Amino acid sequence: MSKVEVILTAIFLVVMLVIAIGMHQLKGLNVEVPPVEVPDYSQSLKALEGQVDYLKQKMEEMQDRIQDIRDRLDSLLETFDTAESYTLTGYAPLDPKAVYGLDYIGNPSVTASGDKPIPGQTVAAAKDIPFGTRVWIEGVGIRTVNDRGGAIKRGRLDLCMATKEEALQFGRQRRKVIILKEAN
Repeated sequence: MSKVEVILTAIFLVVMLVIAIGMHQLKGLNVEVPPVEVPDYSQSLKALEGQVDYLKQKMEEMQDRIQDIRDRLDSLLETFDTAESYTLTGYAPLDPKAVYGLDYIGNPSVTASGDKPIPGQTVAAAKDIPFGTRVWIEGVGIRTVNDRGGAIKRGRLDLCMATKEEALQFGRQRRKVIILKEAN
């Protein structure tokens, strides 16, 4: 061992001896340790358990409602006439940038049925689908046929949109379409 190692070992032993003596002397002292207050979380825990039970009940109710909706949807699907794949496009007759012959013919604020075009509701369809017929479009929802168009042939629908940009962004898409039974 080198001199440095001997000196360090001696210092370490002295420090350990001082610590041991100090610990021995502390054993004889009566040191009062203040009591530690442990908060009572039982009320909070009961409240949280109550909330968990409430949320479980609400989840069960929601699952029942979802099942009810599924059952009613299955029942509703039985009332549909057809389900086919259609080509969909968009048009925006009310947009100031609307182009005559492309977005509208005649008065842009009146559809072929005489109704007002309503973006998000109005659909232009071929003559084989009567005005007032409601259609369900996959990913779009339910719309009402109350317009026609020169390029709208069987198997095509043109969705009325608020802006030309929205119609161009929608582009041309193929989607499933269900023709709902016509109202009497």
